Amino acid sequence: MKNIYEHFKKNPPLDANGNRKRGNSSQDGYWTGYDFPDRTPRGEAGSNVRLAWKAGKQAREDMSLIVYMLEQSKLNARYPD
Repeated sequence: MKNIYEHFKKNPPLDANGNRKRGNSSQDGYWTGYDFPDRTPRGEAGSNVRLAWKAGKQAREDMSLIVYMLEQSKLNARYPD
C-alpha cells in the first residue's frame, strides 16, 4: 500500500456489518468526499485526510458511472434496436 488513497479505493472504511466507520479523521474524510464531493476537508494537500477525501469523491464518481451503465443496459434490454 503506497498511501491511504489506494488503501481506501480498495477497502472503503466499513465495519463487519457494512456500516460506515467514522473512528478517525481519515475515515471521516472519506465519507465527506463520498457524501459531499465539493466540500474540501481541512488539512494540507497530500495529507491523509485529503487523500481519503479524494478516494471517497472518486468512489462516488465510480458509483455514478456504474449506476448509469446499469440503467442504460436495462433500457437497452427493454427497448432493443
